[in-house]
This record gives sequence, structure tokens and C-alpha cells, in this order.
Amino acid sequence: VLRTTSGGKLLLGVGTEERFRIAANGRITAQVIYGTPLSGTTRDVFIEDGGQLGYISSVRDSKTNINLLSNVDWIYQLQPSSFNYKLTDQEGAYTGEVNPELEYGLIAEDVEPVAPELCFYDEVDGEQELRGVHYKKLIVPMLKALQEVNAKITTLEAKVAALEAAE
Repeated sequence: VLRTTSGGKLLLGVGTEERFRIAANGRITAQVIYGTPLSGTTRDVFIEDGGQLGYISSVRDSKTNINLLSNVDWIYQLQPSSFNYKLTDQEGAYTGEVNPELEYGLIAEDVEPVAPELCFYDEVDGEQELRGVHYKKLIVPMLKALQEVNAKITTLEAKVAALEAAE
């Protein structure tokens, strides 16, 4: 069933059960999406700025200006935190109520001075307004930092072994 409401919402449903809603402000709600188990391919789905759904390719042919990472020391300046999200109403405004589930992450205002390329923004009244952190962009720098730490451990283990052998 497809219908619109007097408030300008577009509702999709099965019988009398609403399954999908698009509000007049563009906010999309998909009912019971987290109660639906999936199987098969678990490819990530992304949404482009214009609303197009799809995946992001990782093949070399889809990329340009490829450079190996060299210095990721900035990663040690990030401040991992625990927190609870505030709940929002139907319009997306914060209600003051708190989601009881403890979360772990970064605070965008703390990340911006350290690594602004990890942050994303929305245009509000002609100005760029900080909105959040691209967590997926942290994976590769963390991998590089892990490789650097592993190399240091290997070097230290070799030095310790050489010192022990000299005794």
C-alpha cells in the first residue's frame, strides 16, 4: 500500500502495517529493518550525496593518485571515548532522552583539529557544519600504525636476543 499523509509523509506498507516512511523533511524510516536477518553477500551499501545507493569499489582501476602511507603518528592524538547517544524525535531533533546502550567512538570536535579529513560536514545556511567522523577512514591508518609497531617489536626482540646471547 502506498499513501501520503496530510503532513506530507509518503508511507509504504503491507496491509495496515507501515514498512517505510519518507517525511516531508526527507528523513527516511524503514520499519523492522534491524529485526530482519540477512544471509549471503554482506557487501557494504553506501549512499552518495545525491541519495544514490551502491557500493564503493576497491580495485586499482577505480582509483588514482595512489600513495603509500608513511606517517600516521597523528593517530596517537585521537581520544577514544565512551558515551551514550541522545535520542531524537521524528524530525531528527535531540529530545534530551538518553539511549541506555554504551557506545565507543570519537568526538568529531576532538578529531577535526587532528585529522580533518576524517570528518564530514553538512552545509547549513551557506556554511560547512561539522556532523561526524568517517570511521571507515580510520581502518587503513590503524593498519599502518600496527605495521609500524610490529616492526619496532621485531627489532627490539632481535636486540634482546642478541644481548641474551652475548651473556
